[in-house]
Amino acid sequence: MLMGLNLSSSTTTLIPPHSYSSNGFGAQRDGGFRTHNNQRSSFGYNNQRAQYKHNQTNTNNQFNSQSNKDLAPRFKKNLIVAHEQDLGELQLRPPMLFNKASVKTSNIMNNRSMEPQLPPAPTIKQTPAPLLKEPLPIKQASSEKPKQGKKDKGPTKEELLKKHASLLDDYFKGNIDVAQAVDSYKEYKIPDKFAKDVVVSSITNTLDKTESDREKVIRFLSSLRKENLINASVIQDSFKTLCNSIEERENEITKVTSATATLLAMAVTEHLISLADVATLTDNGAFYPLFLLVLQHLHKVLGKNELTDLFNNCKVNLLSQLPETDKTKMRLAEVLEERDLTFLYPPLRIQAELSKQLQVDPNPQQFYKWIKENLDAATYTDPGFINALMTVLLKYITQESASTVGDDKAVGEKEHNILERYRPVLHAFLREQPSLQLIAVYSLQVHFCELGFPRGQLLRWFMALYDLEIVEEEAFLTWKEDVTDAYPGKGQALFQVNQWLTWLQEAESEEEEGDE
Repeated sequence: MLMGLNLSSSTTTLIPPHSYSSNGFGAQRDGGFRTHNNQRSSFGYNNQRAQYKHNQTNTNNQFNSQSNKDLAPRFKKNLIVAHEQDLGELQLRPPMLFNKASVKTSNIMNNRSMEPQLPPAPTIKQTPAPLLKEPLPIKQASSEKPKQGKKDKGPTKEELLKKHASLLDDYFKGNIDVAQAVDSYKEYKIPDKFAKDVVVSSITNTLDKTESDREKVIRFLSSLRKENLINASVIQDSFKTLCNSIEERENEITKVTSATATLLAMAVTEHLISLADVATLTDNGAFYPLFLLVLQHLHKVLGKNELTDLFNNCKVNLLSQLPETDKTKMRLAEVLEERDLTFLYPPLRIQAELSKQLQVDPNPQQFYKWIKENLDAATYTDPGFINALMTVLLKYITQESASTVGDDKAVGEKEHNILERYRPVLHAFLREQPSLQLIAVYSLQVHFCELGFPRGQLLRWFMALYDLEIVEEEAFLTWKEDVTDAYPGKGQALFQVNQWLTWLQEAESEEEEGDE
């Protein structure tokens, strides 16, 4: 049987010979490559197997789902039970998560061994809450609000006023002095909102009492003010309320205005309020003649010199204290003279003295001599003195000329002649004094405004002062352009003399052109 076979060396070797080492084991050929390939093929195989199993499971699920629709209900029940038993064996980790974690590069797989798969996360079973045998009682919320304790609001205004009236009664009777009265006031702890009511009650309750009681209440209020128990605004508002109630109380209390004036004057002397504050309350003739009564009482208490200083410091305009119908210097002079207060307004005092001197001796030289001997030289350039001098001469000359028989022309000539006699006196104080000449022109305006601007008189005096060179062109033209509310009647005065002023202005312009 073996004779037909070729056993020569040229026969191709089907099984390659193995090389053995000295210990009898074959040598390891390409061991690193084989190991690496085995690992890679093992990893790929396992991965493909897992993917195949996953796909097969999905396919079976779809097939079973479709098949189950055709089954009878009694068979579906068994399938549902079996399916629920398989759910416990399902792996919770998504297969893609394992695939992504397993994909590594060749370099990483060469250096690191494949990481073991994480065990599936245990399922958390929620234990049901134990059932209560009896339901918990639910307390219904009450709709009623809890009652709060009543807050102590303190005594009412009526109670405080009653206590304060009792305090003042003891104080007026002499049972307690002013210090004790202040201490009692502190104990009442009167709120700020009731402070004004207490002060008003204090002063109004003394309107029908004696002057001694009024002095006591003002002294009491002054002590409260010094200890900052009441402020200045409360005092001011309280006296304003008192003044506003004068008209209502005139039928109840006799001489209520005089009693109020006494309280105000005492408050000024005790520095509760200032004289300027009183003037503000009585401005524009309000409660007339209350302010003049206050001045009279202060004159009696302080005297002429101290009252003069007090009056000058507060800078009160006495004209503003007169009613609208009496706001003239003539009427003011009469009022101040009636109440013996002319010293408070020096121009009026000077005016009164100058008027008396002209009645005694109208001679211009004697008149000028009396001025030099009786008036301070500092008053010669005072606008008040110039106003008084012009007003006195205006009244005297117009009265002397009014008895003249004839027409307005004859009256005008008589005025011109008398004025010419007093020209040296006026020259002594007005020459080369444009500002004082302007005051003289304003004195004419105010004088004739008080007379109602008799027709033609203002123009006649303007022309006379210009002809006698007592007032120059500059003063007249300045008066025309000047705008001020200090002197009433400017509009009516301009209406009467505007044409003459235009002529004067043109004549002056022509004279200047001729000089050139």
